[in-house]
Amino acid sequence: MTDLPKARFASNPLMVLASALALGILAGHSPARQWSPLLPISIAVGVVIIIVSVWFLSNRKLMQAILSVTAAFFCAGFVLSLIDSRPIGPNRIARLQDDGIIAPGDPVELTGVISGEPEPAPQSFYLTFKAERIRFEGVERDATGTVFLLVPVREQQVAKEYDAFQLRYGARVRVMTSLDREEKFRNPGVLPFTEYLERKGYDATGVIKSPLLIERLDDERVFLPLAWLYQWRQHLEKEF
Repeated sequence: MTDLPKARFASNPLMVLASALALGILAGHSPARQWSPLLPISIAVGVVIIIVSVWFLSNRKLMQAILSVTAAFFCAGFVLSLIDSRPIGPNRIARLQDDGIIAPGDPVELTGVISGEPEPAPQSFYLTFKAERIRFEGVERDATGTVFLLVPVREQQVAKEYDAFQLRYGARVRVMTSLDREEKFRNPGVLPFTEYLERKGYDATGVIKSPLLIERLDDERVFLPLAWLYQWRQHLEKEF
C-alpha cells in the first residue's frame, strides 16, 4: 500500500503537480482571505516546504518528498493567486481611470522612466513608460503604473528629433499625452481591452503625437548588464 502513491505520482507527476497548483489558485480566490497578512506568510511557508523537500530528497525519503513537493506547488498557486488579486493602489493610473478621476482622452502630463529600449514598428515605435508623477487639470500628484506609448514617425526630420532625445532604457522624460483604457467595439470572443492591458502589465495606452510634447530629464541609475542586453536586442531587431 505504501508504494501506491509513489506509483501514481511516477506515472503522471505533471498532472499531480498541475492539480496541486490549480487547487492553490482556487484557494487563493476564496472570499474569506485577507490579502495583506496572507501573502508574506504564504511565501514563508512555501520556502520552508521547499527546504524540507530538498532535505527529504537528500535523505532518500521519497514518499515524504513527494508530499512536500505537492504541497509546495499548492502553496505556489496560492501565492500566485494572492499576487494576481492584490488591491490596486490609489495612485495607480488604472485606478485613477477606473474611478473616473481621469476621463478617457483627457490630456495629461506624465513624468517617468522608460523601461527597456524603444520597440520599432512601421513608421513608428513603442515606449514602455513607468510613471512617477502625473499632472491633469492643473494638479500634479504622485502616480504609479506602466503606460504603453505609441510614437508615430512619418518623416525623417521627426525621426532625427526623437533620436536626439536618446530615449533609451532608464531615460527620465516628461510627456504630454492622453490615456486610453476605454472599452471599444470588439469581435465576439475577443478579450476586453482592460483585461488585455492587465495581462500585459499595462495600466493604459497613449500616443505621443510630436517631439514637442517630450521634455528630456535626467537618467535613472540602471543595472548596466540589463541595459547592455536591451541595446543588443535592439541592435538585432534593426539588423533583422
